[in-house]
Amino acid sequence: MRIESSITSLSWIPLGAVEGFNRLSFGVRVAHYDPVPPEVLGDLDELQATGRFRFANRLEAWIEVQDGRIVDAGQGGGGRSNVTKVGYGSASIAFTPVPLSDLPADPEIGPTWARFVQTAGGQTGFPTPPSGPP
Repeated sequence: MRIESSITSLSWIPLGAVEGFNRLSFGVRVAHYDPVPPEVLGDLDELQATGRFRFANRLEAWIEVQDGRIVDAGQGGGGRSNVTKVGYGSASIAFTPVPLSDLPADPEIGPTWARFVQTAGGQTGFPTPPSGPP
């Protein structure tokens, strides 16, 4: 029997999350906070097209079970980086992000368990300077 599952994590900037010098660009509305993601994510393509996240990591995993034991497992999915819009209203400019390669680990399989790990990420298209001392 095959059993499948998936999980998606989103990175977004909620209202008030930015502090220090970088907060200025949000205050003058050059940069923007992100709306709260929906409780049920739905279509990830639509969320990406409407700018509802900065980064997303989707892990899709499956196991094959025979006689109560896991005999095989695999995974798919991957990370997504969204454009960064800077400006005001129609004067906004979209900067393309720099996605990094996904780092999926081979599934770990025990007789009655499986563990799946995947790292995804990238650099925003318009990174802001780090806050605090280097």
